[in-house]
Amino acid sequence: MDSLTNNIVYIDTVFENQKKVIYKVENLLTRKSRSIAFRIDRYNGNYPFYDKIILTKNNLTIQSAYEKKSCSIEQINSKDL
Repeated sequence: MDSLTNNIVYIDTVFENQKKVIYKVENLLTRKSRSIAFRIDRYNGNYPFYDKIILTKNNLTIQSAYEKKSCSIEQINSKDL
């Protein structure tokens, strides 16, 4: 959680049959969110372990041993509809 921007990162959904887990970053004030999907495979188990989660004012980056994904979160921090 980032108390300055009111953003929180959490596991939203796990789809065992689709072999993916969805991480979500949500702004608790605007209630807007963005998601990043990671695959579940024999290398990372049912819940992919991550090496790093970097949450800045404008980006979320999650890195596991096998993949790295980022997304812009500028629009979830915007109070505009």
